[in-house]
Amino acid sequence: MDERERRALVTRLSSVANKRVKSVEKVGKNVPSLDVVGDLGRFTAKGKSDTELTGEFLRLSRFLSDPTSTAKGAMAFVEETVSRAKDIFKSKGEYDPWTEEQNEAFWDLYGDWREVGLSKGLTKYEIADIVGDSIDMHNDIQSREEYIRDAIEREYRKREGAIRDYDRATPNRIR
Repeated sequence: MDERERRALVTRLSSVANKRVKSVEKVGKNVPSLDVVGDLGRFTAKGKSDTELTGEFLRLSRFLSDPTSTAKGAMAFVEETVSRAKDIFKSKGEYDPWTEEQNEAFWDLYGDWREVGLSKGLTKYEIADIVGDSIDMHNDIQSREEYIRDAIEREYRKREGAIRDYDRATPNRIR
């Protein structure tokens, strides 16, 4: 395949992939297939050398072959994640400890959260504390989910602020 044919192929695949990205983003921003899009943004063949076209083709292949790259696949992923979270966050009583199954399920879910960026860099112990607090403070699952989401976001923003403060305080450091 010469460069012209490769460019035409990448252009066609980019069109398909970019349409999928739009539909998947409507489902949610934390879907695994969107990790491939990442900082590079939209798929394109414009202005790329032959080597860059090959890299873009590989990125397209990874994205398009991911089951969560379609709206249906992304929705299934989100529904399964929410279902798993609801099973974990149910509590038998106010101070009942988690069962072994709930504990294992939490660590599996935490691994998935880390993989797609939902944990926002918090450690598993920090997340477990937040989940425990949500169970102690809220009776219904929706309130627990909101509390967990808000607490993770607050901690993340606090850390971002500390990093910005450090950057401002050390302007002469090598970047």
